[in-house]
Amino acid sequence: MEHLNLSGWAELQLAAGASAGLIARLALGLADDAVTATALACRAPFVIAPAMETAMWEHPATVEHVETLRGRGAVLVGPVSGRLASGREAMGRMADPAEIVRIAAELLGGLGQLPSGLLGTPDAGGR
Repeated sequence: MEHLNLSGWAELQLAAGASAGLIARLALGLADDAVTATALACRAPFVIAPAMETAMWEHPATVEHVETLRGRGAVLVGPVSGRLASGREAMGRMADPAEIVRIAAELLGGLGQLPSGLLGTPDAGGR
């Protein structure tokens, strides 16, 4: 049961580019793949960086799932306004990777534990 092994040693969980589907499965406690099974078994802090089209982000189901996850202690980073996969400029773009790493580092107790080069790296998202 590899997901139990992973969940036992993880100091932090991070879902970057989290879709509406992943957020829903996490909120509902579904363990239908390696990611969600590990998340369900893990007790480490959880950082979620959503990325999806605006209509999906604003849908009442997604709003409810996000609130459920926050209520369980998950930390959400973003989304932000910017260029989406559809090419539109709107809310739903994943937060800057450096910001996600910064928040994760804070939860781990500081930036001193991170390998050099993780912060401030260029992002390939077309900005």
